[in-house]
Amino acid sequence: MVAGQSLTAGALDAPPEFARDRLSVDAQALSDCVTKVGSGRLETFAENARNQCIGIGVDGCLRNQDASVDGIYDRPTYLGCIGLERRYWGWRMDRVIDGLSGASLPRDQRQFLNRTVPELDAMVAAWRAYVDIRCSYETSQYDTGPSRGREGDIVEWSCLNTQTARFALDLEFRLRAHCSSRLQPHYGPACEFGE
Repeated sequence: MVAGQSLTAGALDAPPEFARDRLSVDAQALSDCVTKVGSGRLETFAENARNQCIGIGVDGCLRNQDASVDGIYDRPTYLGCIGLERRYWGWRMDRVIDGLSGASLPRDQRQFLNRTVPELDAMVAAWRAYVDIRCSYETSQYDTGPSRGREGDIVEWSCLNTQTARFALDLEFRLRAHCSSRLQPHYGPACEFGE
């Protein structure tokens, strides 16, 4: 592998369509953003991708909808757009986890990676619990359940989207680091690099 090459969304499968009813998130724009950021320095990849890419799917989704007179979107529209972008980051996270675990490799090539799979599984489980608690805490000032209101729902869904994206990008940084090191042969197809 040549230093400076970037792991592309194509190496992790092309993004599927993220749409529901009249709402859609441009998954290719999100993937292109991460790929563009990934062409830079590996050390700053995750931070730059978080700063530049999280939320562009929601923004694009909302731009294609009609806002009310005062520029505010209704609750289902706003939450729908956030939920679709979160599904994108979840898809990307799953692809990276498959790469880190060797799930896409033939069984006889997984021996090295099988040593790290229990820790990876434990980390993902701990992350899921952390996100549930963190996002619950962030919305605690808005009350609970149906009485929480629009703002509380938006804060919760935005938190879930941001945390999913951050975790996906942090895992992708780990995979990129492995792919640019002596561990590259163990990660097989997940280390296919773009132009």
